[in-house]
Formats: sequence, structure tokens, C-alpha cells
Amino acid sequence: MSFVIRHQDIPTGIGAPGWDAFVQTVEARNAAQAAAFGDAASYTPEELILNWTDANEPKRLLVAEVDGRIVARAFVEWHPEGNDGLAFLAVEVHPDFQHRGIGRALADALEPIAIELGRTTLQSYVGHPDDGAPPRLPSPTGFGSVPANERSVRFLLASGWELGQVERGSRLELPVDPDDLASRIAAAHATSGPAYRIHRWVGRTPERFINDLAMLMTRMGTDAPSGDLEDDTDEWTPERLREREDAEEGWPRTALHIAVEHIESGHLVGFTDLEVPIDTTRPIDQGDTIVISEHRGHGLGMLLKLEGLALVAEAAPNHPFIVTFNAEENRHMLKTNEAVGFRPFIVEGGWKKVLGDVGSTESS
Repeated sequence: MSFVIRHQDIPTGIGAPGWDAFVQTVEARNAAQAAAFGDAASYTPEELILNWTDANEPKRLLVAEVDGRIVARAFVEWHPEGNDGLAFLAVEVHPDFQHRGIGRALADALEPIAIELGRTTLQSYVGHPDDGAPPRLPSPTGFGSVPANERSVRFLLASGWELGQVERGSRLELPVDPDDLASRIAAAHATSGPAYRIHRWVGRTPERFINDLAMLMTRMGTDAPSGDLEDDTDEWTPERLREREDAEEGWPRTALHIAVEHIESGHLVGFTDLEVPIDTTRPIDQGDTIVISEHRGHGLGMLLKLEGLALVAEAAPNHPFIVTFNAEENRHMLKTNEAVGFRPFIVEGGWKKVLGDVGSTESS
């Protein structure tokens, strides 16, 4: 079987030139992700195009074609305002076309692009199907491991990548018992005490919180555990946050936000967000969750998680489950998730490859 690797232009929006090819790349991506994550990681092209047209997260896209059909995709992503030596890579091959050299060819074609961009360190997160059996490749953090003989693990090691961190994918089946939830929320408020106040909103951020939320989103890039991976200080400004929310107008997902305010200072000190697809047969994604270090130790993480479940019950009922990912060394958040009812379903490796000092060139 022969295949062709080529560059693919990214469409500027739904229906724009290149849209049909983009749809095919998403089909290949979803099939590849389903092999690792099951029913927890499929997205529609209309949902994904928002991230692909974000100027703060530019990408270069490659595809592999067999008989004119796109059967795999790979991309390089970088953050112009973040770590200027770092690039993020992904290679996703439809399961029907794996074991034919397509993944290796795409991976080999990505590295020159990263070098052209002046990037010296590559990082990637890869889901590894895992039955828990030995042998294991331990995380350098001392928390978590991946299956040493799993195909993608062997491929990465043979290609010069090193394991830098292990993340746990967890899921919470819905609905939760409303009476139990109300009781637990009351207990969480009693633990956090009168110094804090919860705020919840759907969609656009109220003006009074825009500066604080931008600060908290920036802190996610610096405060979250990163293991042996490089930090990516990706700054969020109020203007960038508003631009993102403007772009989300008409987006086929609904953003739910829960934040906690320190009443004396009048500032937000923690938040969590959830993304809800229109299709109620699909799961909800719980993304960022953070309580800044100055205000930890008051049970605010638990409070945010539980208040998030209450908002889901009100604003987004009937979805089957919630999915979230956390670093295995983030033991406090994992214990909070477990107490809420989340259970692990996938191991994800954070991988790193250092290219060396390749210099820096301007990207067109």
C-alpha cells in the first residue's frame, strides 16, 4: 500500500476552502482517538475549527492520503507569546491504516517544521490503552506509569522521545444524586467558611471578573504540575479572553464557569470550567481547575467541583458523563476527584524530545 504525505491548508471557518479535507482529518482523528479513549474523545469538525483558527495557537497541518482519502493527520502547534523554544506535536492515524509506516512518516515530516520555527523541544500527550499489567515504564515524577510494551510507547522510545509525566483520565457517570449533592455542597461551604463566595455563569464572562479570570488562566500554565516537561507560560490577557469568547459565539458547545471569590480582596482566587456539546449523548469535558497557591487549604477545589456538578444539573442535564485529566503527581486534585466520584479510565503520557540547538528562523 502506498501513501502520500502532504501539507494541508487550514480552513478559515466552516465551509471555507479546505473544509471538506478538514472534515476528513477529523474523521481520522476521531477514529484514532476512539482506539485509545473509547467514547470519551470524539469531536465534530464544527467544534474543533475554533482551536484551529486561533491566532494565539497557530498550527501547521500535514495529512496522509491513500487513494485520495485522508487517513491520518499530524500537526505542529506553538504559542507565539509562550515558551519560544517549545512546540506541541500530534500524530493520529486511523486504526485501519496503522502498522504501515504512516505514523513514522508523518512524525519524521513534522520535525523539520518545528526546526524551521526555531523550536528545540517537542512535547506531546498520547493516550495509552492500559490493562495495568507489567512491565511498566514509570513516570520520572514518581507518580504513575505507562505500559512499557504498548505499541505507541515502544514507537516513541524508539524515536528518541522520553516520558516526562503521566496523566490520569477520569470520568464521572451522570446524573449524580441531587440530595447527596446538595448535602455535600453545604458541607463544602461550611469547610471553606465565610471568607469565600461562589459565582457561576454560562457563556460570556461578566465584566467584573474578566481581569481575574485572565490571571487565573495564565496561572494554569505556571502553577499546574508539569513533571519533566517544559512549562509553557502562555499569557492570557483580558483582551485575549474576550477575543476567544467573541469567537465562541455560535460555537456548538456551551461553556460553564464556576469561580470562587475571596470576599475581603474582591478577587477571584480559583475557577473551573466545563464544555458541554449540543448532543446530549456525548460527554462533558471538565477543563481547567485551579485554586491559586495563596488560597489553598480551605477546601475550595472540592467546592468548585461540587458547584460545577450543580450547574451541570441545571444548565446541561442528560449527558452521560464528565471527563477530566490530571497529572498523577497532583495528588490533592486526584483525591478531590475521587471523593466526588470520578474513576480512572485511561493513562496519558506526556512525552518530550529535545532536538538540540537548531538555531532560530522566522516563520512565514
